[in-house]
Amino acid sequence: LGDVRRTPTPLRVDGSPVAYYLQHSANTAHGNSGGPLLASDGTVVGINTIIRPVQVTDVEGKKVVIAQGGQNYALTLRQMQKEIDRHMPGAVWRRHPE
Repeated sequence: LGDVRRTPTPLRVDGSPVAYYLQHSANTAHGNSGGPLLASDGTVVGINTIIRPVQVTDVEGKKVVIAQGGQNYALTLRQMQKEIDRHMPGAVWRRHPE
């Protein structure tokens, strides 16, 4: 469970947007990349892509990286389709029968 924290935010390279991501607080872990980000009704709203862990300092002053509680990002479905079209020209898109 979690919330989408931002509307699609561009990842920029040299000032130009190259991909749009949803920042979210859903519980994710390394290995979840490529998996769906689901709405509460089961609708896929994005593809989990990036986990930016949090770095904290413990009581002894050592740096510790914690994956939980970091920033999580999911590629929007529209951006995913653009990336697939870019790498696989001629891909055919069909609606799934309900």
